[in-house]
Amino acid sequence: MNVAESITTAATVSLGVGGLAKQWEAFPDRFIPTLVAFVGAITVCFLSAWTPENFIAGLVAGLGSTGANQVYRQYKKDQ
Repeated sequence: MNVAESITTAATVSLGVGGLAKQWEAFPDRFIPTLVAFVGAITVCFLSAWTPENFIAGLVAGLGSTGANQVYRQYKKDQ
């Protein structure tokens, strides 16, 4: 799997993990962005290769999923 496919997959996995963490009442909301960032980093590194560039790309993909969730929530709130 190439890096672009890994990043897309990592963002999707991170979004799902973030949603599950949000539903779990014992998990503090303030740690969800950190959780999804590391899930994204580990996912990209697992699917591609363990390089610093892939690790950073995974962190960005995970945090991007947090941003996508916030955009969706704001859009939904405005309607």
